[in-house]
Amino acid sequence: MKNLYVIAASQDYEQANHKMLWKRLSQIHNTDVVVANIPADYAVTIFKRKFDRIKEARNGPVTISESLKVVRPFLVVRPEIESTILKKKQAKQFWKSINTAYSLEEYDEVRLIFYNAFWAKILYNTIPNLKMAYYLFDEVRNNGNDNSVNIKRYKEDIEGCQRASFIFAMSKDIAQARTEFKEKIFLLGNGAEVLVNNEVKRIEKSVAFIGNFRSWIDFDLLRGIIANNKEYSFFFIGPIEENMKDQFIFLQRNYNNVFYGGCKAKENIGEMYSMFESVIIPYKQTSFIHATRPIKIVESVMSGTPVVTVPVSGYEQNEFIHFATDVEQFSLAIKECSKNRINKRDIAYKKFVRDNSWVSKATEIDRIFNGEKNDVVYS
Repeated sequence: MKNLYVIAASQDYEQANHKMLWKRLSQIHNTDVVVANIPADYAVTIFKRKFDRIKEARNGPVTISESLKVVRPFLVVRPEIESTILKKKQAKQFWKSINTAYSLEEYDEVRLIFYNAFWAKILYNTIPNLKMAYYLFDEVRNNGNDNSVNIKRYKEDIEGCQRASFIFAMSKDIAQARTEFKEKIFLLGNGAEVLVNNEVKRIEKSVAFIGNFRSWIDFDLLRGIIANNKEYSFFFIGPIEENMKDQFIFLQRNYNNVFYGGCKAKENIGEMYSMFESVIIPYKQTSFIHATRPIKIVESVMSGTPVVTVPVSGYEQNEFIHFATDVEQFSLAIKECSKNRINKRDIAYKKFVRDNSWVSKATEIDRIFNGEKNDVVYS
């Protein structure tokens, strides 16, 4: 039996958090994978002057390996735009772009994994032998900045859950918010593969925040942590989002223990994590955040650096993942991380790495599609 995995991605391949997952899926026997990047279209793409996307769509598939290709679909309108009239046209254009990478007729089953629920309505039952899975990466029903309900995404999410054969939930909270679909929900979560190619000297009394500096951050909590730990240097690695630039400038001007390290290539992220004594995630403590499973946690732990984070249901608290809810708890955990580093020879650490590798996640996905896995979230 030969299968084609089609990834309707929410991030372009080169920047995607799940890039290594798709690579590992493509290495499964008798399996090919095609990643559909964010589509180009005749309206929004031109209005935003992203002409490179139009060029990429016209250039056809990019070959990553014999069993992995990337395409940029070109649609009449973006899939986010509700259009019953154009839905068939969108589906036809989507599958046409996939067919330029691999001929759909050559496969016994086409396995679509979509990250945005709007694809369910567009692509459901549009080609033979199609089986769909919905990868729920966040609590998409709510807005991340203020935890308010997003009505449009809520409706799309219900339809995505209804039409998918399987739902891959990022965390327990996400799964348990959808009890009506419990028979097809699997707790999958994020994985990681982190390489530390060079021996990196750890910076003493160092704390890092790695990733987007965004509105999810509890700025008062972060400021308190920095002010309460003046003997520590706080390093920020990653993009500063536009609406958070003033807050970050405030930190730099008012605290001489705050440093910005810029943006780093994903390929070097392992070495970046391993430079610091701990990584912190001082997000707002809302139900949206509690339902998350930040990929930076598994990346940091695999790199040998413990994490101090607000409670999230995507991970269990253990010797290298510390939950904290206020300045005092964060401060105590930061000091604990400086004293007790991760022992990579420890059995618990090795199990964490094995269970959270992208190889493990790809194997699990394939087993679910094959009907070999019956352990859904609910008992």
